[in-house]
Amino acid sequence: MAMKEVNPGPVAELLTSSQLVEKTHESLKNFFGKEVKVAAPSSLFLEFGKIVEAEGFSIFSPIYFADEEFTQKSNYPGWKIKPQKYFWDQIKDAMLPENARKLSGKWAYIDTSIRPNYDHGKQLFENDPLSLVLKRGRSQGKIKVPDLLKHVPETSRFGASPKEQDIYVFQELSKTLQIEEAFADGLISIRKPTKMEFNFAGNLAHPHFEQANTSEWLDDKVGRGDRRLFGGRLDEGGLAHVSDNWYESHDDRIAFRPLIVFPPKA
Repeated sequence: MAMKEVNPGPVAELLTSSQLVEKTHESLKNFFGKEVKVAAPSSLFLEFGKIVEAEGFSIFSPIYFADEEFTQKSNYPGWKIKPQKYFWDQIKDAMLPENARKLSGKWAYIDTSIRPNYDHGKQLFENDPLSLVLKRGRSQGKIKVPDLLKHVPETSRFGASPKEQDIYVFQELSKTLQIEEAFADGLISIRKPTKMEFNFAGNLAHPHFEQANTSEWLDDKVGRGDRRLFGGRLDEGGLAHVSDNWYESHDDRIAFRPLIVFPPKA
């Protein structure tokens, strides 16, 4: 995959394979209370760190989703806040697949932006590098603006449906980040975190994921796929909170954060 050549900056210098594996191994050992195998990141993953810095997307942070699974009764030292009973019931009732409780064993870059509190739909992510994509999407009709959401700023992450995020926003983001070809080929995926990924990342290193009275869309498909999970709202349980809504729903209380997932090292 051809990528834009850039000069390595401070972020890129940190993204060496040995440093990432060593640091990640220690944090996962503390989280799970046992030895956890950490795969070496691919050269593609490491190279992408330079592009993140060059394109002004410092919101992205590397994360390794260990090849581990969770049950409602799992008792890992770092797993302080577990998903609500609703999540486990959906798996039990086959409305969510069994693998909804598992992590993938893959490296990814997760958006670590701070989600704002609700302000009558006018709230915005601070210094959001996605703002121009969102503004363009609304002006071109790629992101619909229902009459009830005319008050939502055109640069807002709130009010866009999960379908519009998947079809438009993430496609545009792949162009900005110089990974359009790999994204189109399915080599790299850009999507929202699943509930387990969101919950794991929040417990592991990003407690601010639950520190707002707004929520965010998740990638899990519910039932036949016409609904998606969302969660993270502080007054509904924070990292534990999980509910669902229509795939084409627009809501001025629900935002989203991209997750860029890379293939295992060849």
